[in-house]
Amino acid sequence: MDSLPQMKKQQVFVFTLILSLVIAGYEIHNLIITHTYQSKSQGISTDPNTSTILKPGHSGVSQNQLIFKKEKDNEVSTPSSVEAFVFKMSLDPEMKDKKIKAMKSKPECANVTREPRSFWRTQQLGNVSSAEEDIKRMTTALGCGALVMMDEFIATPPWHRLFPSEKEYLQYPALKSILDIISEKYTTVELLNTRLSVALAYPSEHYRAILLFHRLFKGMIMYFSKYERGKVNEATPCYHSPVLPGYSKGEICNLTSINGSPWFCGHPLKKSLTCEDFINRRAQQIYNIFYLGITMEEYKLLQRTDRAPRMRMISSDQIVNVEPKSGVSNMAPASEKCYSIEPRKTWELGYPTGYAYNGTWKSFLCTGLDMVKTRECLKNKRIISLGDSNARTHYYNLQSTMGCKDVLIHPKVWHKPLKCVQDSLNTTVTWNPHSLPFISSVGWSPIKDFLSAAHVLDQASNSNDTRKIWVILHHNMHWGPFHQSVYEAKYVAIKNAVSRFLERRPNAKVVIQGPHVTWNDWETNHYTVGDQLGPFISQIQRQVFEDMQDKIYFVNNWGQSIAAENKDIHPWYAKRTTQLIFGLFCDK
Repeated sequence: MDSLPQMKKQQVFVFTLILSLVIAGYEIHNLIITHTYQSKSQGISTDPNTSTILKPGHSGVSQNQLIFKKEKDNEVSTPSSVEAFVFKMSLDPEMKDKKIKAMKSKPECANVTREPRSFWRTQQLGNVSSAEEDIKRMTTALGCGALVMMDEFIATPPWHRLFPSEKEYLQYPALKSILDIISEKYTTVELLNTRLSVALAYPSEHYRAILLFHRLFKGMIMYFSKYERGKVNEATPCYHSPVLPGYSKGEICNLTSINGSPWFCGHPLKKSLTCEDFINRRAQQIYNIFYLGITMEEYKLLQRTDRAPRMRMISSDQIVNVEPKSGVSNMAPASEKCYSIEPRKTWELGYPTGYAYNGTWKSFLCTGLDMVKTRECLKNKRIISLGDSNARTHYYNLQSTMGCKDVLIHPKVWHKPLKCVQDSLNTTVTWNPHSLPFISSVGWSPIKDFLSAAHVLDQASNSNDTRKIWVILHHNMHWGPFHQSVYEAKYVAIKNAVSRFLERRPNAKVVIQGPHVTWNDWETNHYTVGDQLGPFISQIQRQVFEDMQDKIYFVNNWGQSIAAENKDIHPWYAKRTTQLIFGLFCDK
């Protein structure tokens, strides 16, 4: 059994309380503090059943976590008025003029400001290879902040309605001074012989900036398509919504049928190329974010998530009054075996989902198997892990457990399908990277490597293979840079695929894994690909799969990743999650 980080003192509890407190005159709601407790007896307790799930819009990490929403002094707008405001939202004219003036002052951006639309469209219309040159022009446009000049693109929303988090956070005014919300001093308070260090994970101003940018510019990463036939090629911009800079509605390729969920790219302008010639994709981060719709102070706030200390402590001169919101009861870990747990119970498990004791995670759901015993239940199975690199981690954990022999491997490129076979167990394990958007660290990547859940599961259910099929689904970080509509559209497509799959294979088992806390991300900025949307994602997962919770399992990793003080995009305790999944899957 993997153990959590060892504390300096013995018998240390890490658990979560739902509290109310007052900081600097502002009422704080849905406060969640994860902290250490120096035990004097074995009878310390709290009631997990009366705790509530994290309110959308907040997340945290390590032992020091504070989650809150600061109430506005003025009256809060009604949802309808907020919706009307956001749907008509465009850049403030004064802000736009200021940003365009800054762009014109840079020699490399002068041409972009004169002809912004042309930089998104190929300038070589003959039967030639222009994709690399097209990419250079679009990258220049991004670097100069040219999106700020695309009025129709900015004014057209990526989704037909607002999400709850948008209704809540976009009503706030823009941040004027970063000193209003951030202090790096420490606060420590006493509660029941407990010392609490209180930290702010993400303030509401952080969420306002992120959600506004996603709403106006559809995402923080731009995708490019590559169309190619013979020696002729061309590159155009892509997004998950049919709103693209430089292209009108009639100049867009709808590639949803290829991707398995909404995906749109600019139509090639070369007459010899069509939408069917789409073969490659490429991602490019949108730099110089301060040009694009948020204030400089908001940009500084986002940048702070990339600098130490990652967790900003509430100032020590603040008054912190802490009162438990609920009663107490025994914190006994679950005694029920995982194989006896029905799928719905995994969705209904309250928050917290468990606690850390003496360096070990104690789940309130069930007790699982160890990986050695898991091996015995894997006989005559076909196991499909589908999603991002954390889904790939389950593949590697199983491969290690079974001694599974590679039959499909790509040592130089990680985002290609994997497959291994264990002959003595008659078991096959595969991993497939999910369909777009999917961020890879290389340049052009063949679209054939990124398969939708519909493609993989339809193929599996229609095969002549009579072995039982177990499916692991993990989709998270690659969609973080985009508007939340990506998550909803993708999960709806996955749900439909799973529904068809279970109709054809009623003895199959499926699990979907939730998001986790992380601070050490890819080589992009943390605010681009981080854990900040985690609570929103969990809410969308629960809503989309609401009518399937009796059929598929859910693994909630949020609480464990906090207690484990996880910082990495690939949690160090991942083998324990694999163990839990197969504890649920394996029969007695």
